[in-house]
Amino acid sequence: MKPSFDNSTESTVLGAEKGSTVLPCRVRNVGDLTVSWVRKSDYHILTAGSQMYTNDVRYSIIHPKNSSDWMLKIGALRLDDEGVYECQTYSSYLFKINVSLIYQSIKGARLNSRDGFVKHPAFSSIMYTVQYRLTSRQQS
Repeated sequence: MKPSFDNSTESTVLGAEKGSTVLPCRVRNVGDLTVSWVRKSDYHILTAGSQMYTNDVRYSIIHPKNSSDWMLKIGALRLDDEGVYECQTYSSYLFKINVSLIYQSIKGARLNSRDGFVKHPAFSSIMYTVQYRLTSRQQS
């Protein structure tokens, strides 16, 4: 049987500045094949199986025993971590899936009290409603 990726996993992950995030990759029918993670910005192989190929200790692989999950954990996120990461395995040809990491700075979020929204420069099209006061109708 050929390897296949579970497409129900997230293809875009938000990561907060200085926090940790996990990039998901679920591969079925791996058998004895090796699953690798590659950082696409510089085509650096980060992992192959459980072996790390980076000196950056912020990276680690999470692979629970007997599971099809091969998750890449990145700690202490920085802006230069943002980008596309590729989870891949090779049989007779390359099987791969991309996961995009979007870096979110914890600085720069601001409250616009006039319209009651929190705006973030990285996500200018996304607004979160904030309940910051009761109107006179809600109080009666």
